[in-house]
Amino acid sequence: MYEESIRNLGLALHRLINSRNPAVPGECAALYEKQARALPRYYQLFDAYSKSLAQHLVDYQGALIEEMLRYAEKHPKRELRIRAFLQALREGELRMAHRCIRGKVKVKFKYEVAKVGKVPRTVVDLGVLASLVAAWMVKGLKTAMARTPFRLGNISMHFIPTSSYKDLKDAFDLLRNPQSEYVLVLFSDDSTLACRRGHQIVWFDLDISACDKSHTHELFMCLRNATPSHLRPEMDVLLAQLRCPASVRNPTNSKERFTLIPKCEFLYSGSLVTTVTNNIAVMCIGLSVASHQAKTVDEIRVAAADIGYVLTIVERHDFESVQFLKHSPVEDVNGVYQPALNMGVFLRAAGIVVSDLPGRQTVPIVERARAQHAALLSCCWPNTTFPLLARAREKFGPPTLDAIRSIEKSHYRFSERGTWPRLEFTDDSILRRYLPVRPQSDLYDFFCGATFHRYSGPTLDAILYKDYSLRCLSEVGTATYGEAIVRPC
Repeated sequence: MYEESIRNLGLALHRLINSRNPAVPGECAALYEKQARALPRYYQLFDAYSKSLAQHLVDYQGALIEEMLRYAEKHPKRELRIRAFLQALREGELRMAHRCIRGKVKVKFKYEVAKVGKVPRTVVDLGVLASLVAAWMVKGLKTAMARTPFRLGNISMHFIPTSSYKDLKDAFDLLRNPQSEYVLVLFSDDSTLACRRGHQIVWFDLDISACDKSHTHELFMCLRNATPSHLRPEMDVLLAQLRCPASVRNPTNSKERFTLIPKCEFLYSGSLVTTVTNNIAVMCIGLSVASHQAKTVDEIRVAAADIGYVLTIVERHDFESVQFLKHSPVEDVNGVYQPALNMGVFLRAAGIVVSDLPGRQTVPIVERARAQHAALLSCCWPNTTFPLLARAREKFGPPTLDAIRSIEKSHYRFSERGTWPRLEFTDDSILRRYLPVRPQSDLYDFFCGATFHRYSGPTLDAILYKDYSLRCLSEVGTATYGEAIVRPC
């Protein structure tokens, strides 16, 4: 885990607020100026889009009424929400603005598993009262976006709201056979573009460099215009929240604090509008790409720079190599392309646990480690089988409920487990994304090995490099976490 220290807090704040590191001095300021000039021409387009979104929000009754009707719904923080709602009633704080804009927001160090080559992150604590009253409007807006593709001329853009089987299957079907010259699927800042180039279809994985730091006031006005008119007063409150000063506490001395004052709206990590803001940014990039008729990496990069964004772009010529939300299309035994989690996600997650291994202390440590590994396999590929996975499941046995909960606590919900039908693949189809690599002994040892130890080998190395640009350690050593200080989980 990242240690909560002054050094790590400095790295996290640098990641949060520092300008993009330009190759040329002054380039960052020039990009902001380009965005300020370019994005206003999209205001009317997003205003028209908002009218389409409004059709899916006719039942929305306002933040306060929605809260009163739904505050006790099933949710991971249900008990906390109930207490917050009762507190709001007692204190008479039933107005949205009073809860969302409370002087300063608190910047906190994010407690998370350290990642190789990454620095720590901060999150903003807005308080349960603020998130409770605004949650329904943001959720409704995302639902409306998911039901309403943004189509204009030669481009069609689709928001994919979850990592459920149906949503991922729809996304890959759209990419495999694009019905427009350009098709863009997106979730927040994660996006994949398909375009027709002559008789060919090519795909591009797009990543916005320093995404949260790249947005100017004009981008947030695009978001406001994309919000249906009857929701705009509530959106104005959330945008005002992004202009609030941020209070940062010294992790070693709670009495020491300093305040960051943004010049305009700033997308704090943990903000309620992070996903919809990044959705609008990616849509703006898609509009620029289509208007430039950009169909190569360099042309797409120029189109994004013209509206103030820096992109990392990977061109894909094989459909199996496309990835979106850590999944790729894989051909099943019936010849149908189905979504499957990338192998690199499993390799990176294996062996990591927050706190202690699941199970009673009286159970031998090896047995508890086996249960953890079995749960990881189940969470990564629910209702899915292929020969390599079947051998691993036979060896490690069925997962326990405690182990599954431990996996979701240590990492995240890899896929919406309850939504997947039974899928069957071959080993070759699962590994086709990593061609010309063929299954070798190191991969079988990792999945089905008799003992737990450090693994490396050509297949594992190729998978990690393809998915994360990482390499296996060729000899015993220490992974590099940038300049961050880490400690055991």
